[in-house]
Amino acid sequence: MDLNELNIFVRIVEQRSLTRAARSLGLPKSTISRKLSSLEERLGVRLVQRTPRHVVLTEAGTLFHDRCAGLVAQVEAAEAELADLGATPRGTLRVSAGVDIGVTILARHVRDFLRLHPQVAVELVLTDRAVDLVGEKIDLAIRIGPVREASLVVRKLGAGGGVLCASPGYLASRAEPATPGELAQHACIVYTSPPHGPDWELESARESVSVRVRASLLANSLTVVREAAMAGLGIARLPLFACSEDLATGRLRRVLQAWSVAERPVHAVYPTSRHVTPKVRTFLDFLAARLAEQPGIGKRPTRK
Repeated sequence: MDLNELNIFVRIVEQRSLTRAARSLGLPKSTISRKLSSLEERLGVRLVQRTPRHVVLTEAGTLFHDRCAGLVAQVEAAEAELADLGATPRGTLRVSAGVDIGVTILARHVRDFLRLHPQVAVELVLTDRAVDLVGEKIDLAIRIGPVREASLVVRKLGAGGGVLCASPGYLASRAEPATPGELAQHACIVYTSPPHGPDWELESARESVSVRVRASLLANSLTVVREAAMAGLGIARLPLFACSEDLATGRLRRVLQAWSVAERPVHAVYPTSRHVTPKVRTFLDFLAARLAEQPGIGKRPTRK
């Protein structure tokens, strides 16, 4: 089978015209027509009906296109990957992430990546809304939690759980809670970005509970929640990636150490239909290596 003929046939179907297919491939229309006729003669069927303005697939043409389009795409992808071997990452890389993980973690790693790869420019798109990667031309996104879109390639980077914590000053002024139920007697700082809220799901080695806490402060920013906890305003429920350094230095202390927040996976995702360019592949490998050493995602932080 002549792969050039297959490629020409697929391009004719995409363009719905021999003239436009010839133009897109940079070939004479006579060559396109001759290759199509040769393919039809070898297969023994008519693949398209020609009209002055466009072409229409026959039933046989539709079946053949469905089978060979994927093959042509795989060959093109393989050629592109071979061309990329050893290529220097360059161009603009658009990366999407939630606001809090973007500010808390991603920003510092992007700075280091740019120092290593000066020919790449990174555009961070930080938002908590659902992002259409293809429609918004996002190269790579960081997601926390399960990924349900079948159209995305998913690479797990780690998993992040959460803890209850408060400042040493707050805990010195109040009797520390001994059970989740005693949280109702404390001022609590509540993160409100969906699906979070004042109903705190906690788990121990033996059971899981849900506790409705009394909020002294509500905010949809982890930075605000963390700083309020360090200021002594109450007990906060924070992901480990947001408070691991504070726990290690003693600025915050664990509360109810036998209880924690269930882990959620951290993924990098990108569209399946998009060729993985050197800039995407290099950044993905760089970020995976960094997050493997990230307290609260790739490894456990020091407990205080």
